[in-house]
Amino acid sequence: MKLKLSIALIIGLCIAAFFTNPKIEIHQEKSILAYQEIFKKDSVENNKSLLGKISSHIGDIISETAIETYVNHSITVENNYLFSITKQATQEGSKTVGFGIFGNVFIFKDSLNKNLSDYTEGNSIKINL
Repeated sequence: MKLKLSIALIIGLCIAAFFTNPKIEIHQEKSILAYQEIFKKDSVENNKSLLGKISSHIGDIISETAIETYVNHSITVENNYLFSITKQATQEGSKTVGFGIFGNVFIFKDSLNKNLSDYTEGNSIKINL
């Protein structure tokens, strides 16, 4: 009896995992939120003056669009039916930055931050006004 119950429970969990596996849009949304947290933390730590705070808010507005574009082009999802893996395209290839299961996506912020640091290292960002 316990064996049948255990098997039924496992099958039930597998069915639930299959039908609640997050779509790519959810992975991208969570990645965007993680990047926004990374940038917000950085801007708060580095901008203590009034001018720094004003420029930080302007930067936040500009960075939101840039983050969305970057994430939408660099984040892919490996669908394993019961769970999914969030991957980000980098210069060295694709790297795992999170996973999704039961309708939830968990992003590893340290991996995103490292990928961003690796990308910007040696590249200069120029803004022409």
